[in-house]
Amino acid sequence: MLTGYLSRWRLRPTTVGTVFGFGAFMVPLGLGAPTAVPVVCFGVAGLFQPYASLPTTLFPRSTPSVLLP
Repeated sequence: MLTGYLSRWRLRPTTVGTVFGFGAFMVPLGLGAPTAVPVVCFGVAGLFQPYASLPTTLFPRSTPSVLLP
């Protein structure tokens, strides 16, 4: 629901922030933490939903129009 407000932010720093934020919350999954910790972290990482849509928007915007087709 908040992704619509991200259009006011600069796209590249927002994309980098969501990628790092998502990755930071995925770290406990590989560290062997008790089950509750990865479950909570996975839920919080779900807040970084723009993780998939922002790079998909960033690449076409940063590519010259003659190279898009």
